[in-house]
Amino acid sequence: MLPEEILDPDILGILPTVDGTDPSQAIENSGYLQIGDWIAIPVEQVASRIDIQTDPELQDETGASMGTLCLTGKLSGVQPEALTKWQYVAYLADVTPDYAGHPTMFRKNYAIVHLQFFQVYMNKYHISAPIWGGFSHYSPAPPVTRQHQTIVARPDIFVPTKFHSMSFGRCISSSNSFDRFLKLYHSLELIFDFVIMKSIQNLKDDMVGFSVINRAIHNRSEIERLRYIIFEYCDDCEGIAKTFTGISNFAIRSHEVFQDYTKDGNPLASPQKWADILASCRAGQTTEADFQKIKLCNQKDLPYSRLISNISAYWIYRVRSSIAHSRISEFLFEDSDEDFIVDFAEVLLTEVVRQVFSSKKLLSLTK
Repeated sequence: MLPEEILDPDILGILPTVDGTDPSQAIENSGYLQIGDWIAIPVEQVASRIDIQTDPELQDETGASMGTLCLTGKLSGVQPEALTKWQYVAYLADVTPDYAGHPTMFRKNYAIVHLQFFQVYMNKYHISAPIWGGFSHYSPAPPVTRQHQTIVARPDIFVPTKFHSMSFGRCISSSNSFDRFLKLYHSLELIFDFVIMKSIQNLKDDMVGFSVINRAIHNRSEIERLRYIIFEYCDDCEGIAKTFTGISNFAIRSHEVFQDYTKDGNPLASPQKWADILASCRAGQTTEADFQKIKLCNQKDLPYSRLISNISAYWIYRVRSSIAHSRISEFLFEDSDEDFIVDFAEVLLTEVVRQVFSSKKLLSLTK
């Protein structure tokens, strides 16, 4: 509540004094609620590793107590009189006037800081709390969501190991598309090693086929491994190519990610090839005949299946690297780039993952 709401006679009359914390002392201090010597600073995020059953004391580097981190998830339904003084200050900051004096469902956690340390806390500790404390006073960017009228179940998807199952679970529990993209990419990283392991296990005593396996793993870079998996275990190249059309809605951003920060292995490094595929994607023309018409592929030197594998591997890997690596040699995504991930990059990666993990060729390795 705001100080003026707390001091309303009808509300103040039903609010108890708890452990010396008197609601009638409510004032505003720099936009925050102050009750006596305690100031409630909202906490927007808390790391999952921090157990909410205990309210940790906040100390400065000398060991002096600055206040308490009130983790309010355990307090829903608790009578105000049963709260500690720090929890009660958090309660007064959080409760709505309709529930004043009664148990409430807390909306936020709070750092309850003593007035003596308030300015020091704001100047020295507030912005860096995620590093030293595992919590943040800043709201996360809202997740980008899309409406789905139908969700089509896909049969025959094969989850080969418990590690893949965990990777898919972490993907779904991710709070944003950047993290979700990485978790989904990890499932493809592991599948290369799984394929090699199963291929070796299936060799007979004459070792026929070992040379093929050796060529697949010898001096392969990460992007080459990804390209190999897509080429060998994705059967519907046109299905993957259809997802390319999403890039046309992000012409500027995609040029920055894939062309301005181009790396070795870019199959569309030339400006003309980039312009051609962008125009083709805008027109929704991504079939084999479409790409042959603009001379991006041909039956002899660069078959359609190889082209699609090369492009999709390069695009997926570049997005992955931009998310995973924070360095000036990579494009650095901002929170505002989530649309690019959700509407293009994640759609492409998801289609590749679906095809790889429903591949009959992959399944045959386990028999």
